[in-house]
Amino acid sequence: MARRTRRASKDQLAERTQDVSGDKFTIQLHDQTYRERVKAGEAITHWVRDTHFRAEHMNDRDLGQIGTLAGHSIHATVIGTVNSGQPPHNPRIHLHVPGTLEDHAVKMTAADLATTDHRVITSLESRITAIGRDAAGFERQLPQRETELAEAEKNLGQPFKHAHLLTLTREQLATVDQKMAARDDDHAPEEPTEPTLPAAPSASTPPRQHDSMPARQHWRQPTPANDQGYGR
Repeated sequence: MARRTRRASKDQLAERTQDVSGDKFTIQLHDQTYRERVKAGEAITHWVRDTHFRAEHMNDRDLGQIGTLAGHSIHATVIGTVNSGQPPHNPRIHLHVPGTLEDHAVKMTAADLATTDHRVITSLESRITAIGRDAAGFERQLPQRETELAEAEKNLGQPFKHAHLLTLTREQLATVDQKMAARDDDHAPEEPTEPTLPAAPSASTPPRQHDSMPARQHWRQPTPANDQGYGR
């Protein structure tokens, strides 16, 4: 029942949309009607500069209706600082049609809105045009979504038919993790050891005598005399 109500609401919003393209443009802002987008943009900037916006910390604050465009009422909402991330002195403002998606809103900070021009009006026009287009898209997707919802509701509380595969996969993953951890331990580099210096000799220790021969001797042994002489 709730889904049918929401669908009817979107259909009504789409059917309410009027054509304001080109020379058909008209907008009402604070009891004043404008037929030029430039003048309408200037009217919005004047309203923003004359308004002291106060952003609450947690809650969004609806300022109510500020005008009418293409058959839809335009509301302004000050977004809370927690949801917008903006400081309280420069909050984010949403210009939107009540009952539509957040994507259909024009979102600007108060400072940017105070320096805007006719482009804020054209942005509002494109957002309103998207209401009808999105409503048609939702209408096409609704049967599939209702089937998926019914299937999900039917399977509530039912055991997961692939539970054994999920358990097996988890066990295999745990085994792989263990093997990788063991491999990392085996190939872990050894801790470097600092070289040990020999201890300095103490005063009571006599100097060590080297009894090894020099590597090279610079003298030669005498050649033994020949016992046999040469006769003349």
